[in-house]
Order: sequence, then C-alpha cells, then structure tokens
Amino acid sequence: MAVLVTAAMANAANAQWNDTGQIGSYQSVLTRAGYGNPNGTQMASGTPVGYQVPQDIPVPPGAAMAAQKMNVPADSGMMMAGPGCADGNCGATSDSDCGGICGAPNCGIRMMRHRMRGRVHEMGSMDSCGTGNCLDSVSNDVVYEEPVYSPGSAVGGGDNSNWVLGVYGLSFRRDYDDGQRLACNAAGDFLYSDDVDHGNINGVGITLGKRCCTGSGWEAIFWGMDEETDVMLSGTTSTHLFGLGAVAHPPSGGTVQGVFDAGDNARVYRDTDIYNFEFNLLRNGGQYTTCTGRRANYELLFGFRLFDFDESLRHVSYSSAAGYPGTIEYSLEAENTLAGFQLGGRSEVCLNDRWRFAYSGTAGVFNNNVDTRQQILDSDGYWAMDYSDSKNDAAMIGQVDLGLIYQFSSNTRARIGYRAMGVSGVALADDQIPLDFTDTRALESANSNGSLILYGFYYGGEYCF
Repeated sequence: MAVLVTAAMANAANAQWNDTGQIGSYQSVLTRAGYGNPNGTQMASGTPVGYQVPQDIPVPPGAAMAAQKMNVPADSGMMMAGPGCADGNCGATSDSDCGGICGAPNCGIRMMRHRMRGRVHEMGSMDSCGTGNCLDSVSNDVVYEEPVYSPGSAVGGGDNSNWVLGVYGLSFRRDYDDGQRLACNAAGDFLYSDDVDHGNINGVGITLGKRCCTGSGWEAIFWGMDEETDVMLSGTTSTHLFGLGAVAHPPSGGTVQGVFDAGDNARVYRDTDIYNFEFNLLRNGGQYTTCTGRRANYELLFGFRLFDFDESLRHVSYSSAAGYPGTIEYSLEAENTLAGFQLGGRSEVCLNDRWRFAYSGTAGVFNNNVDTRQQILDSDGYWAMDYSDSKNDAAMIGQVDLGLIYQFSSNTRARIGYRAMGVSGVALADDQIPLDFTDTRALESANSNGSLILYGFYYGGEYCF
C-alpha cells in the first residue's frame, strides 16, 4: 500500500530582542531552554564556536581559557580587556596577533566585540553563561542583550523547561475515487457519487508542548474538521444502481427501483468528519548549517496517533406521485478509527532576523477498526435493506509539512504552511456501493482498500511561556 510520506508541524520557536530591535541569534524553543546543552544552560542556535557569553561577565583567565579550545582563527582581531590591562587590548592589537590572552593569572578576562574579516565568531567560557547575545545583521558585531530564559543558570533565572501553546486553522481539500453513476434525468444528465465534492474542508487545531533543558520533551496535537455538502439533479429521475429491481417494496406494491424511478428530482449528500490526536515524545537532534550557510536545528519524534475518519453518502429520490412515499433513500456509512505509532522529525532554517523556513515529516503503521453500514429506507418508515460489517485491517499514514514562520517577539510568532497527508487502507463510502444489489456477500463485506489524500494550508500562532 502506497503512502504519501510525511510531515507534521514544527512546534514553536523563540527568538530574543536586542537593543536595536533586531531579532537576535535565532534562538528557537529548542535552545532557549538550554535544550540539548549538557550544562543545562542556554545555548544560542547560531553559535558556531563555543558558547555565548555577555560582554561583561567574567570568564576564567589564561589556562582555563586555553583549555576551552576556542579555536579562534589567527586573524580574528579579537579584543579582550581586564584589570591591569589599561589599553584594553591584552596584547591582541592587530590581525596578526589574535592569540594573546592576558598572561597575568588574575587578569579577570572579559569578552569584548570581535570580528574576523566581516564574519563574527561568538565565543564563551568553559562553563557557559547562558545569555542572549546575538549578531547584529547590519554591523556583524556581537550585540549584548539581557538574558530572557536560562534555566539552571544564575544568569536570567527561570525554570528548566519551556511550554508552547499553538492555535491554528485548517483549509484542506481531498481527492475522490472515480465516482459511480447513481441516477439520470429525462434530459440525459447524470448524477455521480463524486459530484458531491466538499471543495475546501475547514477546521481548527491546538497544540501544547513541553521541552526540557535535558534535550527531551513531549507534545500533544489535536485538529479536526467537519463538512457537509450536497448536489441536486432536477427533472424526472431514474436510478442507475443495478439490481434494485430485485428488491421488493411492499408498501408501493412494486420494487425499490420503481420507487426511485418515480422521482421528480434526486439529490446526493456527503458528510465528512476527520479528527486527529497525537502524543509525541521529542528529542533534540542538534544544530547544523545548510549548504547555503544558513543555521538550522532539528528535532526527532516518536509517538502515538489516533486518527478518526468517518464518511457518509446518501442518495435520495424525491417523489410527488400518488401511491409512492415522498422520499426513498440509499445511505452508506464508513467509519475508520486508526490507532498506532509513528516516527518523524522536523527542522527550522533561519532565513533572516524574523523569518524561518520549517519542514517536517511523519510516517507510521496503524490498526484500522472499520465499521460500514448500507440501508435503503423510505419516508414512511419502511426498511427495504440493512447490511453492516465490522473488521480490523492494516493502514498507513504519512504526512509532510512545509511552512514559513514570522517572529513577532521573543515568545510570540505566526505560522503559515502547506500540508499533504496520505492514508491508505481505509473504507470510503463510495467504495461500499456494490456492482449488483443482488450480491448479498458484497453488501455484507466492508471494502477497506481505499486511500484518503488531504492537502491544503494551515495558519495560526504560537506562544512560548
């Protein structure tokens, strides 16, 4: 069974403000809480070398700094100052002399702004100070900003975890299998089961997640949508469902086909309900640099997913002829409840000070509990047919998300994205229509070899606290 592989939503990130109004080092929620930092303190996602430190926080002098192995290029022009170094340079006064760390054991070295031929390297002490230093996108200077969140550190205070709440809307479309012909009118127009196309199916969703500075976390995701639509065929209509002539209709003294063929017009209704719940365990995967030099981070997930897809289809014939009921209806219901486990990952790439590109994917194998029911009944309460079936079958779900994120503040951002989702091994209402209504075995057996494909846009906001 083919699966459309995957994506989920990249759950919340956080960047910090500095004095110039620029978003800082693109810190996401993965790093704002020191996520993945073995020291349990904050580390910026944009740090290429060592940890970030504020410009006026003491760091170990001399030997301790050397032990940090900061690997600063020889032409960085790094400047350092401390007590006893009145000139503020500590021997590093030119591009050719950058390695001069103040030799006095009690120098009390403090980091200052430094530059390497237009590219800034942020460095720090052996123990990390957990601050929100960032790169000024205009001057390439290291700009100091007060720490916002630094669990386990005396700098910034705070808890050892982040909570992220997200609320968003959905606008999806779905593919339909080839429709079956249900009816025609005297003018030669036909009515097919796939004529009842929902178009856009709208819904809402909510996410809640928690990430700790140990590099682990969890998230809960819920979204749902419910849409109903119908289409009408005007004029004297007759059915194209084969075999209904063999199904008796005692109230009219004829057959079910005769009641359908006495219709003044026909209508088909479709109702679709989709609800999704996920609980995922998260693990920080780390940081990386793209081939274009942009900084990014990624996260892995493993979790449980419950996906409910219910669909009903009703073909109704309306009649004003004497001796016939006002309506006769052929209804189909297909209910799918998928439960199982999934694997996936997500990543965010920094585009500039405020924008990020996010992508993610998940895939899993599920058990699908299928229930189907087919009925023919009229408005006078007569049931001409009632068949049902229930079974368990294997199914698969794959999901892919692509999106853009805009950072409004240090803990609030907006997101818009595109999602494609494929579900195989499901029962569709259209697929339950038998080729011949005299085939009782077909009426009693659920067909769960269908596929559901959803695709469309989601949009919303996230708040980190």
